[in-house]
Amino acid sequence: MQDQVSLRACKAGAIFSVKVTSFSAFLLMISQLIAVYRNKTSVIEYTVAAGITGGLYRINMGLKGLVSGTIIGASLGSIAGCFAWVVFSAFNKTQDQLHLQEIISKIEVERYLTGEEAFKNKVEIVRKTLLTTSVPQT
Repeated sequence: MQDQVSLRACKAGAIFSVKVTSFSAFLLMISQLIAVYRNKTSVIEYTVAAGITGGLYRINMGLKGLVSGTIIGASLGSIAGCFAWVVFSAFNKTQDQLHLQEIISKIEVERYLTGEEAFKNKVEIVRKTLLTTSVPQT
């Protein structure tokens, strides 16, 4: 009896984790696809991605489920997008600038390991290919 309960709990947990993983992956994929296409990040990406994902998550309930999932998803996505915007604004940064800082910090580790000349070459490549407007001039 206890074995069956444990087995059913594991099965239910596995199904739930697959649902959450697929929902999160689809949400982030759509959000990033829109951000890459527009070449900037804003609340719109979160709103659209959450709306599409929420609608697809509830599509098995018919047209009413699709519409309600889209509306609820878009509403929650707008809230999450506004929260992200407030956090980035509080630190006077953009998501693009944070990504660029992460790339530069990885290159600095490489500078330490490989030498100064390789570092200068990598920084120039990054400056030419990524976000030339948000790179601070040194």
